[in-house]
Order: sequence, then structure tokens, then C-alpha cells
Amino acid sequence: MNEHDNAIAPSQDAQSDPAGEDEAQGFFDKPSTRRAVWIILIGLCVVFALAGFVVDLHGYFPVESFGVFYAIFGFVSFSFIVLAGQHLRKILMRPEDYYDR
Repeated sequence: MNEHDNAIAPSQDAQSDPAGEDEAQGFFDKPSTRRAVWIILIGLCVVFALAGFVVDLHGYFPVESFGVFYAIFGFVSFSFIVLAGQHLRKILMRPEDYYDR
């Protein structure tokens, strides 16, 4: 067996565990890291929402002066786009073999 055969031949680890379950977990695969990212994300959202009440907003319309108006507006807009996209998919969807014809 020469050096080229080693590059092609699977390693012992791959033979003993074909599903790859013994692989080391990545940084974001660990449950503790995922939880920490969620806590940081939610904490930042709360901090920025509270900052909206502290900072003096000068909106064009009175509703824009409300502290979390833009957060609520963004969430409602995003939700509308996602729900509209689901229904639009039903209209625009083509059969799986559309380009094979």
C-alpha cells in the first residue's frame, strides 16, 4: 500500500462508525452554546426595546413615537411576508418535472 492508497482508503474511524456519530461537536452544536446564544439574543432585544422608551423619538406620525413601534411593525411585516409567500407558492409552484419536458 503506497501513500496514494492512504488518501483514498477510509480511515479506521469511518469504518467503525459509518454514521459519523463519534465526530466532535462543533461550537454551535453544543446545547449550552445554543442556549447562551438565545439568552444573548433575547437580552439584546429587551435592551434595545427598553432603549426605545429612553431615547426621545421624533416620529412623523404620533404612533412612531411609541418606544417599540418599529419592533412591532417589523415583526408584523415579516410575518405577513412569510404567510403571503406560503400562499403565493401554491399559485406559482410548477410540477417537479417542469424543466424536463
